[in-house]
Amino acid sequence: MTEDEMRTLRLLIREETNAAVYASEERIGSHFRQLEGHMDLLAGRMDRLEERMGRFEVRLDRIEIEQREIRVSIVKLETNLSQTISVLDDVTRVINELQASQRALELKLDDNLVGMRKDIQRIDETVHSFAREFITMHVQTNERGHQSHHEQSGTDRP
Repeated sequence: MTEDEMRTLRLLIREETNAAVYASEERIGSHFRQLEGHMDLLAGRMDRLEERMGRFEVRLDRIEIEQREIRVSIVKLETNLSQTISVLDDVTRVINELQASQRALELKLDDNLVGMRKDIQRIDETVHSFAREFITMHVQTNERGHQSHHEQSGTDRP
């Protein structure tokens, strides 16, 4: 093989290697953009979770306020015996409503927790899927690099 043919062969190998590296970089960039998309989805889900928790805290504050109001009503009962039965009926009704509200809140919290667990599981599956794809891509890139190295070093020559 002449020196010009060797230079031409080296140039072709260099161009092929550069093309393979560029394609690999493009695939990695694409995967990172997909990962960023998944991270944005996760951030959105976390924002919704924070919003739900904020609403839950507001509801708890309302319950505490209602409980304080009940305490005030009980103190008034002690000072006004003539209206004890009427006031006790009102307080019992309010307590039952609070307990029903509390049960409803607990059920909603349980539903929210189930939803969050499902969201976390989906996110976990997405991350695992991405990791598997990334590892596969990494292995393929390494295999191409080894093949290219063997071709450049001449170990594949007859």
